[in-house]
Amino acid sequence: MENFDLKMLDAMYDLMNQGFLGLSSFLANIEKKLKNAPAGRLRIDKCKKQMQWYHVTEKSSEHGKYIPLPKIKLAKALAQKDYDTKLLMELKPVLASLRKILKSNALRNVENLYEMMIPCRQQLVNPAYLSDEDFVRQWKSEKYVGKNFDEALLTTSNGERVRSKSEVIIADVLNRYNVPYKYERPLTLSLKRKTIEVYPDFTCLNVRLRKEIVWEHFGKMDDSEYLASTMMKLQSYETNGMFLGSELICSMETSYSPFDACKAERLVKKFLL
Repeated sequence: MENFDLKMLDAMYDLMNQGFLGLSSFLANIEKKLKNAPAGRLRIDKCKKQMQWYHVTEKSSEHGKYIPLPKIKLAKALAQKDYDTKLLMELKPVLASLRKILKSNALRNVENLYEMMIPCRQQLVNPAYLSDEDFVRQWKSEKYVGKNFDEALLTTSNGERVRSKSEVIIADVLNRYNVPYKYERPLTLSLKRKTIEVYPDFTCLNVRLRKEIVWEHFGKMDDSEYLASTMMKLQSYETNGMFLGSELICSMETSYSPFDACKAERLVKKFLL
């Protein structure tokens, strides 16, 4: 059975809850407007290619009382009243349906089915939903071989080896915000009818979206050769459907503009939480 990511149901539940609250407020405002609307209804007639408005009330005849142009606000109020009344009739059943679904808590119960099973039974089942913890554990369990370390190394706060001070900063910020990542995990790109293997600095996981995002740090942007190489690398990502701000994020620095934790935190908060 192919896994269906029930995180989408999480999003649906949240959207329905937001929709319920928003629709409740919207309909309450409409009902308030209707209480203050003028009595009666609007009748529109055509006379010599001109539209004429009439205010029909219990005190008037079925024909209604003529509304002259200077009192067009009354015609607008009556027309709005008719529209709001019909809108209320259409949307009230929608609100009732949303209330019923949210009250049943069915979407939340589906998520817990696998968690409620005993471990020996879980081993026999391919679940349609994995909790965030299980999903992250599964994502982290992938084995891969990164690049060899041929130079002096630096160490992150959790003891991982990286190649630069800026990568220490990035790794430490990712750890601080509990963003799962893989350091220099190989990635195969298609380029000009051939494939190449690259080693992105960090392959991060946005747990909320369950989406992988590559983070590349470019640390010598004031070096012309390095800059040219960087542009080629970014173009190769784009050719493979990985675009800045979506599947790819970048941080940069020069000797005059060093990288720091504040810059890393902004990227994490914007794209990875």
